[in-house]
Amino acid sequence: MNRESSSANESPHICDEQVSEESMCEKKYCELNMFDADYVKNLVLVNFHMLGKYKFTNSYSCDTNVAQIKCDLANKLRTAEEHLQLMHWHVFLNDNVTLEYIPTECPGFIDLTVVNVNTEHERGMEEMVVPDIITVRIELADMYKDITVEIEDRRIRKPYIGGYRNKETGIEYHHAFTQTGPPLPKVAPRNKNTRDTQTLDTRNRHIDMCYSRATQMNNEHTWMPNVNDRIITAQKYESAEERTERIGYLRKVITIQRYFRRWKLNEALKKLVAEYRERIRNEKREQQELLRDYERQRKQEIINKVFPRTRADFSMLYAMVDRWKKAHIERISKLYTPAAKLAEFYMLLNKEIEMLSVIEKHRQRLKQELRVVKEIRFFDEISDAVTWKGYKGLQVSMDTLETQKGREFKQVYYTLCNQNLTMEERLEFIAELSSKLKQHNCVVGNELSSLLDREMELLNRGVDNNQLDMLRKRSQALLLKHYQIPDCNEGVTRRLDKLREKAMDHDLIFCPRCLQFKLHKEYPLNYGSNKFRTCITCTWLDRTAEPWIDIAPYRLILRAIRKDEKKRNSPSSIAFIVQERDINYIVERIWHGQSIVSECKVLEKLRLVRWNVLNEWSPWNCILLTDEEAQSHLRIEDLQEVYDEEFIKIVVGKHMFARCVFANVLLLERSIRNEQDQLRGATETCDEEEIEEQASAIN
Repeated sequence: MNRESSSANESPHICDEQVSEESMCEKKYCELNMFDADYVKNLVLVNFHMLGKYKFTNSYSCDTNVAQIKCDLANKLRTAEEHLQLMHWHVFLNDNVTLEYIPTECPGFIDLTVVNVNTEHERGMEEMVVPDIITVRIELADMYKDITVEIEDRRIRKPYIGGYRNKETGIEYHHAFTQTGPPLPKVAPRNKNTRDTQTLDTRNRHIDMCYSRATQMNNEHTWMPNVNDRIITAQKYESAEERTERIGYLRKVITIQRYFRRWKLNEALKKLVAEYRERIRNEKREQQELLRDYERQRKQEIINKVFPRTRADFSMLYAMVDRWKKAHIERISKLYTPAAKLAEFYMLLNKEIEMLSVIEKHRQRLKQELRVVKEIRFFDEISDAVTWKGYKGLQVSMDTLETQKGREFKQVYYTLCNQNLTMEERLEFIAELSSKLKQHNCVVGNELSSLLDREMELLNRGVDNNQLDMLRKRSQALLLKHYQIPDCNEGVTRRLDKLREKAMDHDLIFCPRCLQFKLHKEYPLNYGSNKFRTCITCTWLDRTAEPWIDIAPYRLILRAIRKDEKKRNSPSSIAFIVQERDINYIVERIWHGQSIVSECKVLEKLRLVRWNVLNEWSPWNCILLTDEEAQSHLRIEDLQEVYDEEFIKIVVGKHMFARCVFANVLLLERSIRNEQDQLRGATETCDEEEIEEQASAIN
């Protein structure tokens, strides 16, 4: 608590102990008499009252008007000036009225009441403490000096509990103490230590109640009438059966049961109606979702036809050309004579060659774009920091010397591919790169160095950049090949080579057509595969074995099968063993590419669902239907009641044919189940051994 004396000019504190509210005005008036009487005559002490209580006192000049006082009060009370009103003898004062014209009973003292128009700020004014301030003029030798005196209202004597004083400024600091003292005790402490206070005395006293009036009460000889009394007379005797019949308990129970059953029936009907409406809404929603999925598939199919990106997209285009050619061959064979047929076939062949050339050009252009993306991915892999998951799953990254060198190689390659360099910058960069390559004595480095020297010579002779395009592409390809050689890249690709070796360990299969070792995922699988024969690339190039097939709708059918099996938590793995070409065989060869019920041939609307819903999906437990037919079929509990005997015989025959064709799939699925059972048994055995070890340790 800082006891520093503070004022505008000089502010000594006049501290009073136990000052009563009635004597404050007299005290201030006596203190003013100590100074110049002429000046005191011009000052007026104003006692401000707020909310019916005395608050504080301040001194003003006689010529001060109400507006100036309100401005001063607004600053002290921290509120707006227009929210304050001054009232004297229950009359509001005008802002132009000065203090000398305000009537008062005691000269030099005026009592004013402060009214706050803003009710929200009124509560804050109750808690606000404003000190009493008066202005005193002291006469010196040749001048007068005004001093602002602040009267500190300290009603209790606060104990001094220690402190310190600043030697430089002389300010005295006391240790903290509460501003409000404890309440005065009802009994003085000195009176609590006596024997009488600590001793308990008991006294018995008899008190007689005064008799004011007589009372009356009932007894065996006197009866007093009462308003609440009832006169009871005997009625005709009534048996229990007669009383039950008169009241009608059975009739009332039947009425209650009838209304209850009606209410229960209404509740059941409401529930059924709500379920029916919810079912209708769900069916409409599912129908809309099917339509949206169909439209989305059609849009995606159009996009894939216009902008093919994958092998499936190009396979779809080649299949479209093949269907177009077969349709025109059939049309020509029916309409034209032998001589005209040759001419039509010649024109058809030219159109086919033209379409295939356009598709192949687009494929080569896309292949070139993918090659550039592959080159960028190679430089990103050798330049990225090594990352792994450390303690508590935190990702840790480490920048090694190889990754730093990889970033340098990446910058060199991008600079070589940059076509916006000036001739001076290009020559300087090629000279620096050529000097670095001469340090490597390898075939690729020597060839690249000779190409760079040739480009420098042509640039010095003023050859146009467009004529150097092929030379620069050769240089870029040789530089990429140079960085991929382990002996020339200073160990940059060592980490990638280790990852590839780890991935190819015990997983390489030799392709007899391209004479290369490839991973098993690069070989196609189908229902007739009992070993890996040719890779996907060689199968793509050789179209003599099988025609072009649009695999997109069959992939959609297979995705729907796997989604449904996952939803049903099926333990069988046949749905995840079969591939898109197996679905093509099932749809085209077994079910002839159409729904067995409605003969719909739109592949986008067909689905292969379970024939018997209780058994797992398999090629010998499926049926080809449309979306709507499949939803209805899956709700059937007894197939014999819905389908006739002839229909069931046809389906069973197709299932027997599929079981013969997909016998390898059945054997593979059984072997997978046996391996899972063995693993599960080994896990249970390990758990039992651990439990026995724990039990023995406890014993």
